[in-house]
Amino acid sequence: MVEVDVKEAFKLPDGDHTGTIIKIGEREAKGYKFIDILIEMPDLHQIKVDYINNVTPLSNLGKLIQRFGTTLQIGTRISLEGIFVGKQCAFKSVADGQYAKIVGDSLVPAVRTETITNPETNPVQG
Repeated sequence: MVEVDVKEAFKLPDGDHTGTIIKIGEREAKGYKFIDILIEMPDLHQIKVDYINNVTPLSNLGKLIQRFGTTLQIGTRISLEGIFVGKQCAFKSVADGQYAKIVGDSLVPAVRTETITNPETNPVQG
């Protein structure tokens, strides 16, 4: 017997979000091969975005790979797990019926801004 837990529905608010890419998957649907990218947000909710498995410098998946810092070299094979899994990211979501959808090319590496104070260059005035 298979049992499941019934949970309250979660609605991701429209807007800007951050998370960590935790898994890359492949699937086939409607005659196309897709790459699925699973993102876990700080509150542990997850959202998935998919791309057609076509990597060129101008394809959506190719542009995403380049946004995450990998240069595309024609004729080479690349590991998507190595590029994405474990990486912090940012994205914009909008409602799409009952579900949230990541907006087009809004998935980007998260930018960390840290203020580093060096006492030698920024002495405390007193």
